[in-house]
Amino acid sequence: SLWIGSRGGLLRWRDGKAMSFGPESGFRFPATRSILTDRDGQLWVATAGGGLHRWRDGRFDSLDSLSGLSTDIAWSLLEDRSGNLWVGTTGGVCRLRDTTFVNYTRRDGLGSEFVWTVAPDADGGVWAGSNGGGLDHIVDGRVQSLGAPGPGRASIIHSLLPEADGGVLLGTRAGLYRYRNGR
Repeated sequence: SLWIGSRGGLLRWRDGKAMSFGPESGFRFPATRSILTDRDGQLWVATAGGGLHRWRDGRFDSLDSLSGLSTDIAWSLLEDRSGNLWVGTTGGVCRLRDTTFVNYTRRDGLGSEFVWTVAPDADGGVWAGSNGGGLDHIVDGRVQSLGAPGPGRASIIHSLLPEADGGVLLGTRAGLYRYRNGR
């Protein structure tokens, strides 16, 4: 199957046919922001307004702020090598392990709680790119705010690409930057 998300909803393309998903299947909010299939084959969908949706047993169930997610506006998804699900949201970075959320916010050291993107690092930590707070690094439950990689709009990081040497490429509103070895 190929899953296709947009502001208007979620489609599954299978066997030459498209199937739309809505409230009747448990998919409450159509504004899809990110899609991930985890190591167990479960499909996760981040939405703007409905938190997370998980496809399981032919139906979606929701994990939202009532379930412990920091906010119902989720932008990005990552499964780390330990099987934890990380979510970039407008309320910080959230880690889901089993059925429990741990939320990282400005109180924990994030540069901004509006996190556009999350990506793995080479050592099991997580990079987070935010809207105005620059780059953050979460390792063993501790947050290190690294700030903006450059002046002005470089603090708005929309995409991250980990490199094999431990560095990370940052797609910002001011262009492409590279963070490696503390710089």
